[in-house]
Amino acid sequence: MHAQGLSRTTHYRLFRARRGFPTALLLLTPARTAKRQPMRPPRAIARGAGLAVALAWAAGCGGGSLGGDDGSPTTMDGPPGVMVPGVSGPGAPTGGQPPVAGDGEQPGGLPSSGADDPMAGGASGPSRSCARSLPAARAVPFNPRQYRQVLADLVGYEGADQGDLPPGLESDLDVLDRAWVTASVLDRVMREAEAAAESLRGRTADVLGCANLADTACLRTGLSGLMQRAYVRAPEPAELDALMELHAQALGVLPADGGESAALVAVQAILAAPSTLYRPEFLTPAQGDDMRVLSAHERAAGIAAFLLDSVPDDELLAAAQDGSLMTDAGLSAQVDRLLALPRVRRHLTGLVLNGYRATRVFESPKDEALFPEFTASMQASMFAESQRFVEDVLWTRGAPVSELLVGGQTFVDEALADLYGITLPPGMADAEGFLASDLPDGRAGLLTQASVLSGLSRTDKTSVVARGLFVRRDLLCLPKVPAPPEDIQAQVAEQLTAEATETELAMYRAQTQPCSGCHSQFDRFGLALEGFDPIGRTRLPAPEPIDLEGLRPLMGIVERPEDLVEVLVEDDRFTHCMAERLMDYALSTAAAGNAFCDTDALHAAVAAGDGTLGAVIHAIVSHPAFAARKEEQP
Repeated sequence: MHAQGLSRTTHYRLFRARRGFPTALLLLTPARTAKRQPMRPPRAIARGAGLAVALAWAAGCGGGSLGGDDGSPTTMDGPPGVMVPGVSGPGAPTGGQPPVAGDGEQPGGLPSSGADDPMAGGASGPSRSCARSLPAARAVPFNPRQYRQVLADLVGYEGADQGDLPPGLESDLDVLDRAWVTASVLDRVMREAEAAAESLRGRTADVLGCANLADTACLRTGLSGLMQRAYVRAPEPAELDALMELHAQALGVLPADGGESAALVAVQAILAAPSTLYRPEFLTPAQGDDMRVLSAHERAAGIAAFLLDSVPDDELLAAAQDGSLMTDAGLSAQVDRLLALPRVRRHLTGLVLNGYRATRVFESPKDEALFPEFTASMQASMFAESQRFVEDVLWTRGAPVSELLVGGQTFVDEALADLYGITLPPGMADAEGFLASDLPDGRAGLLTQASVLSGLSRTDKTSVVARGLFVRRDLLCLPKVPAPPEDIQAQVAEQLTAEATETELAMYRAQTQPCSGCHSQFDRFGLALEGFDPIGRTRLPAPEPIDLEGLRPLMGIVERPEDLVEVLVEDDRFTHCMAERLMDYALSTAAAGNAFCDTDALHAAVAAGDGTLGAVIHAIVSHPAFAARKEEQP
């Protein structure tokens, strides 16, 4: 549990069994080793005094430890039924083992529920037939990138540098089910919570709505409002009492500055509380022995994490408060409203660009002697093309998402026009020198854009394997192909350094066992793209036609890249795959690999719409797996 972070079960136990605010966060560190070396404490708002108060207050809240000295998670001490921030309420689990799936457990598949079933999905929830293969109830942590957005939304903090985040925590459709809580991350969280609170100095009274911060009644009301936004629920009276006790202790040791420093200690405690860092999915009572329908506030928190990358905004929280979010019309209205927000559109555009590898253009260096034109400026142009293209398809034109693959128009500047071998069309370029242009023959959509192709190539040559796996996994969501066996790793290494062309290596793999068994499932996709060099430039000779026989459900002969993308969008294959990947992201779990609750129902809901991203989002948030959780018995 040290470098790897905490397991999902440990997250649940911590959230369930800990009281207080910074207490649980400070204890959410790797298990103490035999050396008993303490974690470096964060700085305090009052440079020592405030932290001393917080730690003294924390020491009196609850007992137990997060894990044994061997790093294994253990159940917390404390009486059953103890009220915990984020867990109190009629549905709170008490005692015993947590009702969540084990670290390696995978929910099974789900038969489709009848269309005439009033609980078949939508705002009201799923049918009971769906319950056994729903995702398990969890306490879902915000990742560090999301946490910074939470701080910005709660207190307007914009001082954090997103560039220092650990790799793999950007908006990515594949960042799923990862344990990211480590000692270094938690130290960063504590420092950022402190900095965010300190950023309010001089305007704390305005933010909390209290002209006189020494007025404890007014301060309690202001802090309660902040807690409600951060926790996505009304705080319990006992939680407010504990916070005000912390505030009172801070008043006794901090400078006499009208009570602002003490108020900021309370704000920091809220920002670092488990109920802020986690989205619980177990507040409502279980409906029988196998399922719990998520509450309006839990649903709002899930929608906000999916679309806002943060906590709910005021309108979404109000819809949870008045219950309208639990109706089909209310849910649809909130999704439509959110999809019209520029920040949501930027976020979803980023998900698409990351999910379809356009951002890898910045992470795929090329041999300067072979590709001198692959400069930083050229890479920026490649990415800018993809960004403009995605924005145009999804938002300007509101086209079906299949247009991302088959679209025949893009945006180029002079450098890209030269790379693609096209003449810049007449017209007024934008501020960065880009113009809309028809693509030349042999290109269509994202798959043939230079950002994607160069990101799926090595420094000196293309990669049939990387490009083929991208098509199979990211565009079609076909079953995962196993990694090469250990006993042939030496052969694989030899191929990576061989002087042969990628086509020759693919022919070798097709004729060699055990290589052919796996590579026959994706190499052909990569071969169909061999007409593009490592920086996405068209090259001759054109690749030989590719026969898709045996790659069910695909069939036919692919003679050009345009033929390949037509096959990919046929029967809504790409649209369905995109919906599944977005569902994975929305659930914060690798659902596609776990056969989550009824992908057929998701596909049917998507097909019933107009094929746009908005229709896909509506299908996801009204799907049974978004509305309920499996109830596992201890």
